[in-house]
Amino acid sequence: MRERRAAPAAAPRRRENMGIRDRLKTLFSAEAKPPPWHPDRGEDYTTFWTSMSQTDAEAQIATYGREVGDAERIQTCRYIARYIIEALEINETKSVLEVGCGIGTFAYLVGPKAKRYVGADISPHMVERARAFTRDAGGRLEFAVLSRSDLSNFADETFDAVFFEAVLMHVAREDAFNYLCEARRVLKPAGRFYASFQNLLQPLGFKHFLRLACEADQTGRHAIGRVRFHTAPELRHLAKMAGLEIDPRHARLELVENDPARHEARTLTIVAAKGEPPDWGVADGWPV
Repeated sequence: MRERRAAPAAAPRRRENMGIRDRLKTLFSAEAKPPPWHPDRGEDYTTFWTSMSQTDAEAQIATYGREVGDAERIQTCRYIARYIIEALEINETKSVLEVGCGIGTFAYLVGPKAKRYVGADISPHMVERARAFTRDAGGRLEFAVLSRSDLSNFADETFDAVFFEAVLMHVAREDAFNYLCEARRVLKPAGRFYASFQNLLQPLGFKHFLRLACEADQTGRHAIGRVRFHTAPELRHLAKMAGLEIDPRHARLELVENDPARHEARTLTIVAAKGEPPDWGVADGWPV
């Protein structure tokens, strides 16, 4: 009889253990979502950024590093938006393409200033959120999902201005150069270009680089959407070889003092006009 009385007391512990096992199975199952910025988020840009923007909260973290309310992100980006509008000479006569429009903050701030604004992103989720966020912004705002990592959605000489805010710093150097070339292609003859990058030589930029250098997983993989770092001389060279003429009045390609209160503290910015087609010196074939 004593053994029979003891049996019921053990049952709840068995059920509790089963619950723990079920939770662990879920946590480590193939369906469990990887944490943000993990290599398993995707092996190509489309998959990665779509995975990083499945919810509003995830999209905010992917864009700002944390969840940010609408009013705060608008206020935070006003200064950069004014800089872009001035540098690219955007007004009610200009057509503008933003590549990597994300969740629509610059579409909201810059788009209504133009005659036509097109926000493009490689993630359908980002485009959905940008479209919803700017529903009441006014102006001629359009959005497009990029079919691949280029601007093949758009014809030659379509836009007066093309800008990438905090976008090309998230792609490989070769892909960034291809985007520069593509931007030149879709710009009208007097068109203007803007893109921002992280500065490897600036102290804050190097600290960010050092943190990412330590974040590879056990196989040595890094997230494909991670930040990459550049220097001013290489960006000048890439812009020149893409057929873009740096505008010294607005470009920020020099080392800036370590002042975190300034937007350009760890940022290098190309501002350029469409130039002549570059000569890559490969008429006789590619070098070995």
